[in-house]
Amino acid sequence: MDDAKLMGKVRGLDQDTLYPAGKETIQTMLSQQSEELIAWAAPVYSEIVRQGRSFWVNNAAAIATVTATPTTAVTLALYNGEPDGGRSYIIDYVWANFTVNTAAALVHVGIIGALGQQREAIPTNAAPVVKNANSSGKLDTRARTIIGGTALPTALNWFPIGTSVNTVVNTLPGFQQWVPVDGKIIVPPGRYFAVHTLGSVTTTSAIMGIGWTEKVLFLG
Repeated sequence: MDDAKLMGKVRGLDQDTLYPAGKETIQTMLSQQSEELIAWAAPVYSEIVRQGRSFWVNNAAAIATVTATPTTAVTLALYNGEPDGGRSYIIDYVWANFTVNTAAALVHVGIIGALGQQREAIPTNAAPVVKNANSSGKLDTRARTIIGGTALPTALNWFPIGTSVNTVVNTLPGFQQWVPVDGKIIVPPGRYFAVHTLGSVTTTSAIMGIGWTEKVLFLG
């Protein structure tokens, strides 16, 4: 087995690890296939959320699903109100909670998203209240929101997020979609990120949410 020796700590607290006296040299544990064994000490996102710069927002009233790709209509849109060089919004997840389904037939529906490609003027902030994901951090985000009924100022290019779902009943609401994005979409300062639901009927409506983490990034 490989040897590992603890030389020193660079930063942070290590209160949960107790090393016995004279045992600063330890062996690295390997599997039967000679693979180094590594285990997370905490849930993957807990340290990021702990820092207090992870947020989420949702609209309150359900917005009808569209049956064709929209131009400027949205269920919910997030605007990055930071100045150039400020924090980018790293999208963590999106979700849709379908609270209305009055179709007389089974339906299929999915989440679509759009990312702005140019700086836009700061919009008037809509009603949704931004929440901190750790419930105790500062709510000093500069994010602004647009909800259905207020169109985006510029048409965006829409793309699917996750996969569509099919209902098994034709009138009851309550089906949901939760799609991890995990940073594959980044909203630079001055850009929009918008979401909507696209499906087979317009008689299905959803409340939608967006979760994101704010960090200063050097964008290529």
